[in-house]
Amino acid sequence: MTPTRESIFKAIDEEREYQDGKWGLTFDRKNTVNDWVTYICGYACGAAPLEFHRGVFESNMRKVAALAIAAIERVRDDGTIAPRHYDTHKGYPIIEPQPSQGIRQPLAADGFFDEDFSYNGD
Repeated sequence: MTPTRESIFKAIDEEREYQDGKWGLTFDRKNTVNDWVTYICGYACGAAPLEFHRGVFESNMRKVAALAIAAIERVRDDGTIAPRHYDTHKGYPIIEPQPSQGIRQPLAADGFFDEDFSYNGD
């Protein structure tokens, strides 16, 4: 690993420690898939203001990376994630895609979306 990559990973790890100290597991367990993606998108978009600033870019991208890690950690914690208002499960189940399925099959498998992503719920 290059010294540059080592320092980047160290900064991401420090950001994760900061996030854990600020928000904690109790808060993270309340985050839905939509919440995690929204946090990540917010910081990703903030990394690209009209006028480029290296510090802003690096800071936001470090937060994006750390948030992505936090989301994965949360899902790996017990195999569930907080349900969204339209999820019918207590903790959204993780559906592992099979190599032959592509991306649409797992969504169709829980009966919530049709093959073309159209809503088929109540």
